[in-house]
Amino acid sequence: MIVDGRTIAPGTSIQADLCIVGAGPTGIAIACEFVNHPSRVVLLESGGTSIREEIQSLCRGNIIGHPYPPLHVCRRRILGGASSYWGGWSRPLDDIDFEERAWVPHSGWPFTRDHLKAEYVRAHTIWKLGEHGDGEMPNLEGIGHLVNPVQSSFENIVFRVKGTRFGKAYRTELERARNLDLLLHANVFEIEMDRDHKAAQSVRVATLAGNRFTVSAHNFVLAAGGIENPRILLASCGSRSSGIGNNNDLVGRFFADHLHLQLPSISLNGRQVPSFYHLRKMGEAALRGGMALTENVRRRNKLLGFAITIHNPDDPHDVVYPDYKCSGYTSLLALTKPLMDGELPDGLGYHLRSILRHPVDAFTLSLRKLIKARWRQLAVGCRAEQTPNPNSRVLLDHERDAFGMNKIRLNWRLTEQDLDSLKRAQQLLYNEWKFTDKYPRATQWAGELAADVIGASHHMGTTRMHRDPKLGVVDETCRVHGIRNLYIAGSSVFPTAGWAPPTLTVIALALRLADSLKQSRR
Repeated sequence: MIVDGRTIAPGTSIQADLCIVGAGPTGIAIACEFVNHPSRVVLLESGGTSIREEIQSLCRGNIIGHPYPPLHVCRRRILGGASSYWGGWSRPLDDIDFEERAWVPHSGWPFTRDHLKAEYVRAHTIWKLGEHGDGEMPNLEGIGHLVNPVQSSFENIVFRVKGTRFGKAYRTELERARNLDLLLHANVFEIEMDRDHKAAQSVRVATLAGNRFTVSAHNFVLAAGGIENPRILLASCGSRSSGIGNNNDLVGRFFADHLHLQLPSISLNGRQVPSFYHLRKMGEAALRGGMALTENVRRRNKLLGFAITIHNPDDPHDVVYPDYKCSGYTSLLALTKPLMDGELPDGLGYHLRSILRHPVDAFTLSLRKLIKARWRQLAVGCRAEQTPNPNSRVLLDHERDAFGMNKIRLNWRLTEQDLDSLKRAQQLLYNEWKFTDKYPRATQWAGELAADVIGASHHMGTTRMHRDPKLGVVDETCRVHGIRNLYIAGSSVFPTAGWAPPTLTVIALALRLADSLKQSRR
């Protein structure tokens, strides 16, 4: 059942077996595992079924350190979360990403990738990516080589791409589930603990309509994202000033993102880009090729993860990283499909205002969607791993939001190792590039590197996983150390980030957690 949290009477106490905070891909994946299960489940979502400016404003925060996209535009408070606007690129982490690497401080997961092998396959199903397995190279024709294939530092890789909108894809299933209540417009601003601080008792919830209520449960899962998860833990300081799970001052630390960078475009002069690097339809999803440093090269050169994708710089839809300036076009897309289906779109007024504010972007990009730009140039998009850094962190700011909850102050810091590894990986690419002799010299596109690096809005690491409570916020089961019934799901538990998009691993971990929670109820 779906309930508007604004209609719940103030002071109401809702009882459940499991309370999940956040209805993005992570929270929805866990909730769907409990559909028609004996457990009573409450799924709390801050937003509704459409974007509202007043709800988005709750994401606002202050940025210090390395420049970062505004927090209220790189995340969305809406049913489905980030999947409501993402490109849907998927790939599992590499085996080496789970290892403790001597040249990467604070690296190492409590288990290997093999422990997630079955969950990765299930995650493909949840994502509706088709029947492909655990990231293996499909049998494709048209694989070309942009670097020398003999003794190359790079190997071809494949992304599976499908922008599944989890809120729309699973809304009916969640609505029909008799054992599950999805509460929209329900903002968690505090977790209440028992006297001994050993168990969570309830979460306090507020809506912008002014009503407040609580949800009590046997188990709680925070699945609100890599920034909101630590924010809730730090703000829950009713019984301890340091917050929850923060005995060792780790909550909010190790904030990481993928380092995205676009290299200068290369004129093709009539040459063709191998079709392997183009987006191509296959089954339910699409495939797109790229290249990544081999494991041996990473070990030998003590490098962080690094991969590239090939893009058409004349096609505004073929981007290396999200363009946050095209909200008018995004709104036009949000209106088009419902209207074509004869339905009244959610958030009609919001989207119309957005289109009117950005009419040129909206209609120019729509036209370019219909008329594909031919490949005259080639652009290389870099995706690199960031080393775990305890000084890169999410903090509470002195400013407060509409509920009196401290806003976020994000201090994203890059290290010399991050930039040095990125430069050296680019140098390898430059040395082995064979597609054209017109590539700019490596010194030209690695000189002022830091200024050109942007984040991918993949918020990771802020409630990291480690068996030792002095080194991690959650254990290998994603349970907060020292608290018997509070779990965290999402990329905030990643000890290391790798270079691959995080969501497939996030869903795999969510399914693993759901299995554990179901078994613990027996």
